Amino acid sequence: MTQSKLSSPGVLLIAAAVTAGGIYLLDLYVLEPRAVSQKTLALQEQATRAAGAATSILRAEENRLLTMCRMLARREEAGTRLDHDNLSRCAAGLADVDAAWMTDGAGRVLGTWRRGGQKLLPAVVRRSLTRPVSDDTSVEIPHEAPASGLLFLGGEVVLFARSTIGWEGGSQTATQLYLARRLGPDLLAKIGSVIPGELILVRSAEQPKGILGSDPSQPAIWLLPNGRLGAAWPARDTWGRDLGYFSAHIAASRILAHASSTRRTILIVLSLSAVTMLLIILGASVFLAGPMSRLVRRLQRVESGTFAIEDMTRGLRGEPLLLATKLQSALMAMSQLSKTDEMTGLANRRQFDEGLHRAFHQARRHGRPLSVMVMDIDLFKAINDTKGHQAGDEVIKVVANIIKRCCRQSDLPARPGGDEFAVLLPETTTAAAAVVAERIRKTVFDRTILIHGSEVAMTVSIGIADLEAGRTETPEDLVALADEALYAAKQLGRNRFVQAHEIEQDEWVAGGEEGDRVEMLRNKLAGLDTQFKSLFVRALQEIVQVMEGRDPTMADRARKVQHYASLIGRQLNLSEDLIKQIELASLVHDIGMLALPDSVALCQGRLSEEQTEAMRRHTLVGAKILDGTEFLEQAVPVARFHHEWFDSTGYPDGLSGLGIPPICRIVAVADAFNAMTSQRPFRDKMSIQEAFEELRRHAGKQFDPDMVEAFVAGASKLGEKLTDVPLPKASGAERPPADETPAEAPSKELTPVG
Repeated sequence: MTQSKLSSPGVLLIAAAVTAGGIYLLDLYVLEPRAVSQKTLALQEQATRAAGAATSILRAEENRLLTMCRMLARREEAGTRLDHDNLSRCAAGLADVDAAWMTDGAGRVLGTWRRGGQKLLPAVVRRSLTRPVSDDTSVEIPHEAPASGLLFLGGEVVLFARSTIGWEGGSQTATQLYLARRLGPDLLAKIGSVIPGELILVRSAEQPKGILGSDPSQPAIWLLPNGRLGAAWPARDTWGRDLGYFSAHIAASRILAHASSTRRTILIVLSLSAVTMLLIILGASVFLAGPMSRLVRRLQRVESGTFAIEDMTRGLRGEPLLLATKLQSALMAMSQLSKTDEMTGLANRRQFDEGLHRAFHQARRHGRPLSVMVMDIDLFKAINDTKGHQAGDEVIKVVANIIKRCCRQSDLPARPGGDEFAVLLPETTTAAAAVVAERIRKTVFDRTILIHGSEVAMTVSIGIADLEAGRTETPEDLVALADEALYAAKQLGRNRFVQAHEIEQDEWVAGGEEGDRVEMLRNKLAGLDTQFKSLFVRALQEIVQVMEGRDPTMADRARKVQHYASLIGRQLNLSEDLIKQIELASLVHDIGMLALPDSVALCQGRLSEEQTEAMRRHTLVGAKILDGTEFLEQAVPVARFHHEWFDSTGYPDGLSGLGIPPICRIVAVADAFNAMTSQRPFRDKMSIQEAFEELRRHAGKQFDPDMVEAFVAGASKLGEKLTDVPLPKASGAERPPADETPAEAPSKELTPVG
């Protein structure tokens, strides 16, 4: 009986079938369940984030409503009787308030107001949670209830806020003021824009159950057509009673695509790996034992690093030579890929680090020069944000090609990551490296690319360091010095190179025309919303230094205004968070002055009509500089509106009364008091009491009377020490004497407010 023998193709076919079955089982029992689990978890996290964002927006609206309610209540405490007529007039001026009413201690409604005659007010406000509510005209709001929250009122869900106005006679029952805002389509649309997604409030006693196995403590989730995610979470009033649930439709196509692509990529990699292994087995079966064993040994030596890939084909013939050639090409390609940045073709961080260590030790051993350049693209985040990531990738490729063309054959250009580049320059002094750096900088500056029909200009900042810069005991020290030089180039205005040994000699100098200054200051603040708060604080300190460098008294005025505005906030019993926002906004409220010409900003006498008009532009310029920076969003309205008058005769927009943001009214009083108590070339400074009288005389016309009284009350406690604000010495210059303080333009009245 003859024994059957499998041929090489048969063995290959069996191996292929076994491999395919193994991949299928792996996908069925491992990859697919894991992909489903990860997708569900990602969708649940997306829904949780949406619910958290919606809750935060509601809390912010609730706090804003509570602040307005307390402001109206303080009018009563100041002696202004808040009756039905006053309530209607004051409440009508409050944005996004739909209803207002007052109640006595027994819950009886004393005065009401509703926007547009809408039916949104209760007839009786009950004081006991245990009493039933039999109609839609009464509502349970106990005396000890929280001061704000959600409420089902008049057949609708509203946000409400409450504040105590005063006490009735000898009884301990307080008169209450209530403000309410509908949780309507406009507010839900505002919340939906933050999620982002469509958000509705469903009045139902039972919340829908998630169909993706979500945790009961998390929002219920389910998949919708077109790659969207449905999510629901309960809506409860201030006392924890169910009002229904919020339902949101959130975009989830990216999560679904990522889950599918991950699984697909793994299957492709496994399949390709299996095919490659089968091909190697098939090829190995046709070679002779001697050449194959020799080839295997060479592969083993290549893997261990003791054999060069280029020598793999030496001494081989026929099919072993063909296989060795293919393996050699594949290994060389893989070796190249492991050291090359895929997008630009430059060396990656791994190859750069290897080359740096090798060149560093050779240069040290033989006493030869060595330089390193590090650079990145200026304002690259702005290009990504405005033009998209594809445009950012195109900019990176263009800059990489320029760097490659400008470097010499012996140099090693690399892209360590992101928009960062580095160049290793062996046998190169820092002076020669500067020539290369300038060539790169100028070529990039002269090059523009067309993206989506618009031209995009590019610049780079470069830092240079060599072995003679000092503190270069290791290759990492050399790169760190170059990084310091790069940071200095950024501080000096970008689009330049700085050598490490020159860092301590450079200073950032403000100058140029108004447009240049605006752009320079705007660039200075660009990207702060993506940095840590410590970097943000340091950048603000640098802004103050710039103010001192231009006009040393400007920073002094900013710090004094900050001190006085903080005093008003504390007298009004504002929260620490609000006071910090006031202090921050006060510090940079006059930043627009930096962009004005010297003939206006540093004028020593009274301003002409033309100069006054130019000076008034500083409010618009300041808002433009600060606009778009997340951490400074509270300072933007202050920079623009701190010269608005309570009677609408201010500038630039003619706002009036409560239409002027509260923080702007606070800074206006602080700024005016500082101006009146400061020496000017065209007038003497006022005493503190004279300034108090001037503020009171203009209360209701130029200033908010409540802010004036709060400031006078708080300032009176400090007496003559009020103006003794500790001021640090301005960087780069001594403070000029009082009689050299730059003038501010006098206002229409006696009170000088810029």
